[in-house]
Amino acid sequence: MNSGPDSITYTFDEIIKFFNHCTHLAQQNDLLKQALKVHPAITIIIKQDGTLTYSSHHAVDIQDIIQYVQALTDSPDTLENSKSFHYIKDVLYSISVNIQTFEDINYYIFCVEATPVPQGSSKHGLRYSNLPNVRHSYKNSIFSLTAIASSLDTRITQLNQSNQPIMILGERGTAKNVVAERLYMESDMNHAPFIQIDCVLINNKMWDFLLKHYNSPFFDLGNTIYISNIQALEPTRRQLLLSMFLDTKAHKRNRIIFSCSQTLVDPDENPSRNFIDYLPCSTLYLPPLREFPEDIIAASTLYLHHLNRQSLKQILGFDAEATQLLTNYQWPDNFFQLKRVITELSLLADTPYISKELVKEILDKEAIQYVATFRSDTLFDYDRPLNEIVQEIVEVVLARCNGNQTKAAKQLGIGRTTLWRYLNPGTKKIPYK
Repeated sequence: MNSGPDSITYTFDEIIKFFNHCTHLAQQNDLLKQALKVHPAITIIIKQDGTLTYSSHHAVDIQDIIQYVQALTDSPDTLENSKSFHYIKDVLYSISVNIQTFEDINYYIFCVEATPVPQGSSKHGLRYSNLPNVRHSYKNSIFSLTAIASSLDTRITQLNQSNQPIMILGERGTAKNVVAERLYMESDMNHAPFIQIDCVLINNKMWDFLLKHYNSPFFDLGNTIYISNIQALEPTRRQLLLSMFLDTKAHKRNRIIFSCSQTLVDPDENPSRNFIDYLPCSTLYLPPLREFPEDIIAASTLYLHHLNRQSLKQILGFDAEATQLLTNYQWPDNFFQLKRVITELSLLADTPYISKELVKEILDKEAIQYVATFRSDTLFDYDRPLNEIVQEIVEVVLARCNGNQTKAAKQLGIGRTTLWRYLNPGTKKIPYK
């Protein structure tokens, strides 16, 4: 620097400019820090050696989160500009990460945000659970201790050897959700959330969220996503869902489990076929409860004991004839129906052992209220008096007509008076003309 007044003045001017520039940068830095603090997400920057460089919140307040994301940097290959869900101290967080390089050093910028769907709750058919939640649910199911569950041991082990999509098939009520839980529990992906999507419950807003929103579980990675009841989706939505998987490869980034209930609504339509063929999916068929009669009483007794713990009653079991009725019943709604019937029997029973009369009353009511979803021609019990066979046919047709006696009578080709007599054998007085 040359000496003299001009050069000294110039030097001081430059120092003032540099000071003002630094002050401006410091103010900008403070402004950005304040902006990050009011944002609902937590921003954390970790240096490649694992040290904390920056946190938008006081480190003491979020120590568990900081330690968690620091551990994630131990496997940098899995963090390349990704987003995923993680449980930290039983709270579900969405964690996004972006990697930036400064002076040849990598910095991991984490954005951590609590998810809008609380753990274990359901929001319009979308539910997030962790491994303890799922274990508790499975342990408390009446299906878990049945012979059917034991018969699946080998198949579940085989299916869990890869992360290929799975399609669980079977009649309604065959505990497909419980089997999906078991697939998750015994897989090597049980450290990540178990996300359930019930196609019966999702509305239009949730549908748009699932297919279009950046925070949709379909755009995440490393989770197990169970999509149940795909038969409930309209054909156009099933096609859109399949196209989404094929276009985004969501089934490659996550473990996808589907379930489809087989019904008689349209025997020629198979809602699961295209998913099985195009993704493709491995299949797991769950047999109906009626094929395992030994499970009917075992499961009923287990659930009865569970209900005893919740009430002041102490029902010991079923008498011999009641047991026979339960075993011989076809259980078209499988475990759903069994659970419903045992619950009602427990409420109405006034003796230590549930009687044959009470069981018959409840099962007769079930026959009227419920329309079978299986092909009953091979299961129909012909070894009965003709009047009982005719009465059952009338009850099934009435159920298909949603209790509309006029419509049922017309479909059967009989009058309403005749219909009423079939439904009320032994009663002479007719309540209408």
